[in-house]
Amino acid sequence: MGAAACANFPFSVRLAFNAQLAVALTQFYPPKHHVRARRIIDDVLHDDTDNVSCLTSLGYVQEYAKKWGEASEAFSRVIELLPNDLGLGLRAKEELAWSKSQLADPDHGVVALKEVLAVLDTLDGRDHDQARCWWRLGQCHWAMTGTNSP
Repeated sequence: MGAAACANFPFSVRLAFNAQLAVALTQFYPPKHHVRARRIIDDVLHDDTDNVSCLTSLGYVQEYAKKWGEASEAFSRVIELLPNDLGLGLRAKEELAWSKSQLADPDHGVVALKEVLAVLDTLDGRDHDQARCWWRLGQCHWAMTGTNSP
């Protein structure tokens, strides 16, 4: 395969490497490396707008920055790409629910998080995910009461 053929390849080795690097930088002592991760995420998404790993990482970076609307957009796109996926797709549904609840819509968060929990309850080995989702559900209920959480 010649260089011209590689240039037209939709997801090159460079993109794959950068996508994995962005994921690692997003998760390694967040948000310490988010500025660097964001540059890489933007580069990858420029070349591959449907890169699920980078879209998910972008959502996490936006959540840490408390940019809930932008995080919601990234997670919504992941859900469009992976609507029935029990890995990243389900996690994106949880993160979207959390982001929306942080946009002063805890009612939506409660409904959406309960839907995610209904699926998580059928899966083995997802205790950590269930715990995080239950905590978020509790935070949404607390926000609906109008009092500050502890």
